[in-house]
Amino acid sequence: MQRNLTKIRKAFKEPQIVWSHLNRKIALVPYWIAKAGYNSESGFSFPPLRVAIAVNSVCNMRCAMCDIGQRQEDLQFYKNIRDRKTTLSFQVFKELIDEVKHFRPVIAFNLVEPLLHKDILTFVEYVTRSGLRCWITTNGYLLERFATKLVEAKTTLIHVSVDGPAEVHNKIRGVADSFEKAYTGVRKLIETKEELNRTLPEINISYTISDYNSHYLKQTADIFREVGVDRITFTHLNFITEWMAEAHNEKFGHLCEVAPSSVSVINPKDTDVDDLVEQIKLVKTNYSKGFAIFSPDIATFNGISTWYNRPEIFVSNPKCNVPWRNAQILANGDVVPSSRCFNIVMGNIYRHSFLKIWNGPTIRNFRKELRNIGATPACSRCCGIA
Repeated sequence: MQRNLTKIRKAFKEPQIVWSHLNRKIALVPYWIAKAGYNSESGFSFPPLRVAIAVNSVCNMRCAMCDIGQRQEDLQFYKNIRDRKTTLSFQVFKELIDEVKHFRPVIAFNLVEPLLHKDILTFVEYVTRSGLRCWITTNGYLLERFATKLVEAKTTLIHVSVDGPAEVHNKIRGVADSFEKAYTGVRKLIETKEELNRTLPEINISYTISDYNSHYLKQTADIFREVGVDRITFTHLNFITEWMAEAHNEKFGHLCEVAPSSVSVINPKDTDVDDLVEQIKLVKTNYSKGFAIFSPDIATFNGISTWYNRPEIFVSNPKCNVPWRNAQILANGDVVPSSRCFNIVMGNIYRHSFLKIWNGPTIRNFRKELRNIGATPACSRCCGIA
């Protein structure tokens, strides 16, 4: 009884969080109905909760954990962006937003560096004027220049990628003043929100854990807590090793072949597990779950050691339901499951409507096969695993 009362109180205090959780459950109803054997031939899905969009295919960083930053053309993430010089047409984008706005998905600008697009503010303003939530993921290098306009445009959430204090972050990002630029941009966002008496955008620091920065979680959380960001999310490194790619291709290559990813410079097995466990403990001791988030939330020595040293073992349920709730649109108009996912094109919004693609034959067949498989060896270190 007390537990139920606590949930009810939370629903009144945090209605947006509860509503988001409920929407996520509803979105997966077709997945679970088919999984239970009812209409098992169907790959149908409700409209996605999130439509992620790459407005361009370029970046101004040389990140150690990124295939694109390291110019590794044969690796998975680089392959997924395809056309390096392409930018998304605003007219096609506008038609997309007009088509999807009735089911109110989050529109998330992501993948490489959206602030490099010369018309990014026009894109953002059209999303928010359409009554949709707008998220942006940025490395922050150009953030100070855009901060005021992004606040004025009513951007909902900005993820700023920061991977440690200045010298650590700058080494990882391969750009000497990248931390300083991101830090200044975050401060400008907060100052502008105060000046305009705005609560949005929420500001989240996105920290990718690797062997380069496993010692600096608490220090980075301290820095940005003092600045006044809303939260910091620590994400354990997403990667595909050569073994994972080979194991996937041997058994599931008919679905789609994959290549290694995020391991050309970074070596997951070099991560100091003891120190990382201590850092996670310090962060959790000093900060609430509302401020410091871990994805996935593993904190024991065995769990973390397994994540970085034994990627053949899933640390959670080996099933992926991302294609039932998320769509990624690339700068050339291709619709794919996710930016770092299998290199499978479901359709192209330059040629077909998004909703026709979303429940078209290609993606429905993919969903059916993925639902039966659950997940493949290449999925085990992906944040999309449920």
